[in-house]
Amino acid sequence: VGSEMCIRDSICTKYTSLPLLSFQQPTPIAVKALQGKLTDVLHQQAAILLWKAAQPMDQVRLLSCRGTGNGLVYKNPSKRKSLHLDDFEFEIAGCLRVGAALPGPPLCQNCSHAGKHCNRPLSVIHILSCKIGGGVSLIHKALAAQVANISRDIGATVHFEVPIPEFHSSAHSSSPIDNDLFDPLEEQNSQAALMDVVAHCPNGAEFLLDVSVRNPQTSRYFSRACSSMGHAAARGEADKRVRYPTTVGKTVIPCIAESFGYIGPAFLDFIDVAVEVHRDNHPESSSLPKLLKQQWLGDISASLTKSVARSVRSAVHGAQGKRLTADNLFPQTDTSQENLRLTIASSPVTAPMHNVS
Repeated sequence: VGSEMCIRDSICTKYTSLPLLSFQQPTPIAVKALQGKLTDVLHQQAAILLWKAAQPMDQVRLLSCRGTGNGLVYKNPSKRKSLHLDDFEFEIAGCLRVGAALPGPPLCQNCSHAGKHCNRPLSVIHILSCKIGGGVSLIHKALAAQVANISRDIGATVHFEVPIPEFHSSAHSSSPIDNDLFDPLEEQNSQAALMDVVAHCPNGAEFLLDVSVRNPQTSRYFSRACSSMGHAAARGEADKRVRYPTTVGKTVIPCIAESFGYIGPAFLDFIDVAVEVHRDNHPESSSLPKLLKQQWLGDISASLTKSVARSVRSAVHGAQGKRLTADNLFPQTDTSQENLRLTIASSPVTAPMHNVS
């Protein structure tokens, strides 16, 4: 071995004037840092190759799965037990995030309260936009509930679906640009100038919060959403500002998210403002506001993930539309039913207690 290393040293010194690394000594920290940078570059190049090979629909999904707070449900599970995922919901959430095929029949099993069956081909884009069965309204209501929870945490008095007379004059009637994008509840509130959440803080501040969840895979957004992260959320914010221009001192805050978890900039700005309000109310605690922001982002991630998974559940197993309230948004699921069990073996990742903190 010694003679082989001598030969190596003699050959290598002909081509470099730098001292050679000894394989018998610990690797210097500088070399480890270089190795880490090289590994990052290789991973980045591999990601670029995979991105170029991906289909446009997958590119839309991957971009919409990014952003601040997105996916926190997997890292920091919510403390709210109503937002914990059962096995089926966790399986669906994983399939949607990685682009795997959804389990279920070929046709949507949703049924309206009047008995109308959907029976359209079952696909991700259809499930996120199906008007029969109440899935779209569930996602909308679930996000509004989290906005209300944030408002309550900062000490505000919360009211739901409050008419704002200042915006009645700007009400307009318009047909949906994309039928897959159309949300009956959102359109109804828009026509009547109803705010999803109105929060009145003890210091006199008022927040007019209008919620919307946009599906980036619909035709309205698709062409730009496959190359621009958060394009659907940005268009949603622009829609709200056109519908509700600042009037008589009234300003609407658009709380927009995308179906795959991306949170819009205006929504994040509202969360930062809520953190400041909470800090002003609790000056004795310096670390609590930061923890609260992570908790809020985690709850938003969990709420979106669970409501989308519930929509898939209704489309796969059949559900009849009904009026949604805060009490029945996320009813407890009887996982003893055969059709709600996973088709794969149980593991620590998919076990019922996987996200209990």
